[in-house]
Amino acid sequence: MTRPNMNFLKWCLLLLLMVEAGCKPQSVNENSVMEMEQIASFLKKNDYQPSIDEGTKMILVLTDISCPTCNKSYALFLEKYVTDSTVAIVVSASPTALDISAFYNKEVTNVVIDHRNQFRNLTSLKGSGAILLNKNEIDTIVELSAKRLEADFQFIEEQLK
Repeated sequence: MTRPNMNFLKWCLLLLLMVEAGCKPQSVNENSVMEMEQIASFLKKNDYQPSIDEGTKMILVLTDISCPTCNKSYALFLEKYVTDSTVAIVVSASPTALDISAFYNKEVTNVVIDHRNQFRNLTSLKGSGAILLNKNEIDTIVELSAKRLEADFQFIEEQLK
């Protein structure tokens, strides 16, 4: 019977330890903090005028992914918040898919137009929805659903009161 090479076993053990350490899942809080840092950095890079601070209650996200009728309704719903300083609005929708002209107003400072759809790579929110904040940390993520669209709108509105 041949004896295994000790150097080979050491390397295998080292590799196993590295894989184990690298695969350790981050806690929800760590992921949330990292996600929020990426969001704040994205908004700053895209000339978001007010900074994300403790007065910011929510980030409202409009995309053209999934339900077109839902997104059209959501675009109309968001228009009333384009001057709300407690809200950041990220528009990742194409003007050919949705009428987003209301978000291009020069006086509006709380809207970021995401022409390259980069925002969805920063968060677990992939479609239209809302990211609720509490003390500058992600509290709740609401992804719009056709089945509960009105309830989602009501929930978002209640959180902004």
